Parts: sequence; structure tokens; C-alpha cells
Amino acid sequence: MSLTMLVREVLAASGRPEELLDVDDDADTTVQGDKTSLERAVRNLMDNADRHAGEPARSASNATTAPSS
Repeated sequence: MSLTMLVREVLAASGRPEELLDVDDDADTTVQGDKTSLERAVRNLMDNADRHAGEPARSASNATTAPSS
């Protein structure tokens, strides 16, 4: 599944503005895993940023692909 779409869904469900998501036009990283667990992980990252960074909180992450074995 698209990481960008997953984050957009979590943003919408949490009532956060979509403007918090800043994605490179050519970055369409896909992730594999249980959707519910991935949503929980993204939501926890956002909640932790809000809790520990103060207002307004902004966090950044980069996704890279791991070499296949």
C-alpha cells in the first residue's frame, strides 16, 4: 500500500489538516504489513510529535527502500 495514502487517511481520521503532509512529487513509497498496525504506528508518531514537540508540532520522516536479500 502507498505510504502517502496511508498517512493521508490517518491525517483525515485524526482531524489533522492535510497540509501537514509534505511529499516529494516523485516519492511513492509502498509498505507491506497489516493496515491496522501501520495506521496505529503512523498515528502514534503523530501523537508523540504533538505531545513532545509542543504546538504547532511538525515531524519529518524519510522512507528508503532496503536492499533485497
